[in-house]
Amino acid sequence: MRITEGQYLDALNTVRGYVKQIEKEFQLAKQKKIKYDNPILQIDIRKCGFSVRTLNGLLAAEIDYIYELVSYKEEDILRFRNIGNLSCKEIQIFLESNDLSLGMMTTITK
Repeated sequence: MRITEGQYLDALNTVRGYVKQIEKEFQLAKQKKIKYDNPILQIDIRKCGFSVRTLNGLLAAEIDYIYELVSYKEEDILRFRNIGNLSCKEIQIFLESNDLSLGMMTTITK
């Protein structure tokens, strides 16, 4: 049985798609291991002492842990509903006091 060049290229593109997906999953698994090396990254944001407005904004954005928060850059945080300059500053102060920063982990799982 012979296959056409078009069938071959379709199969090749499918395999390339699978390889990309596997590489992405591998990088995410690797990222999770890095995330848990620092115990502060495992803290639930509800336990960080954020103001109600900041906490509600982060929870609405489906951010529950510090390791998720540090995945975002400042401009991303400012796009969240109810997160303005003051809330963003509050987040940055908390992170800086724990030797962390926004955008330090750039692979996002959302």
